[in-house]
Amino acid sequence: MAVQLMERDMKLLELLSATGTCTLAQAQQIYGDTTWYHYKRVEQLRKEGYLLKKGSFLELAKKGAEVLGETKYRVRGDEIRELSVEVANLALRLDYSFISPRVLRKELSLNRKTYFKGAISYKDRQYFVYLLGDKSTQSYITSIKGEMKALSAAEIMSRAVVFNTTPDSMIVFGVDSCRLEELLLLPYPAGIDMLNQYLPMEIEGQPTNRTFAHTETEENYIVSLILNDVAKRDILEAHYYTSTKNDKPVKILCLPKQKKFFASQYPLAEIETVDNPHA
Repeated sequence: MAVQLMERDMKLLELLSATGTCTLAQAQQIYGDTTWYHYKRVEQLRKEGYLLKKGSFLELAKKGAEVLGETKYRVRGDEIRELSVEVANLALRLDYSFISPRVLRKELSLNRKTYFKGAISYKDRQYFVYLLGDKSTQSYITSIKGEMKALSAAEIMSRAVVFNTTPDSMIVFGVDSCRLEELLLLPYPAGIDMLNQYLPMEIEGQPTNRTFAHTETEENYIVSLILNDVAKRDILEAHYYTSTKNDKPVKILCLPKQKKFFASQYPLAEIETVDNPHA
């Protein structure tokens, strides 16, 4: 008897279509905490031709792709599979809609050679997603920054998130806006929870036309650096080179663990720590 696809089956197929591959443990997150159900269900889907199973990795088979109206996602080599697993982790844990790189390339009429791993949607904003690993070279990071600048110039990209598995890649990336309005440089995987918690954060004050700040009050310009927006930091550094004594002081919002760093980077700014903006 042919298997009848359930809602959770479709979620698994959609995840594989978006990311290329995932693990059995990630499939369990979709099916729930029961110990064996996801194994049995995955095996049923494999036998029916919806999935491929390569060791602990799952991939979309031809029949699964056809159900979604897609072509099969080809994943070559364990290194690519392991990277795709991290992208699947992002898609599963982020509280925002995830758009696959294939869909983005099709919608934007881009060639296949791109570095972004997808995008997330929040309200009316779209953030392209990049992932830097411990093997990301200076050359690779330079190529990513070049892509950002090119897509910004083409008015395709205005916001991006770069997740970093090591502090070294964050240092190499540096404080460069890459001509974007927002460029969030975050640790991985901790940055996933940071993005979920602090992207919706409301900032006190009124809108401002000063690009280095998010808002302003009568006393301060206010900028949130909780999500390490290097586009804002880039402009803020330029502000301190050109500011006058008549300018209002800048108040930086950050997490307690970030206070020492931002105080050292911006000694003229007031630093205010934030624990939970939704409390």
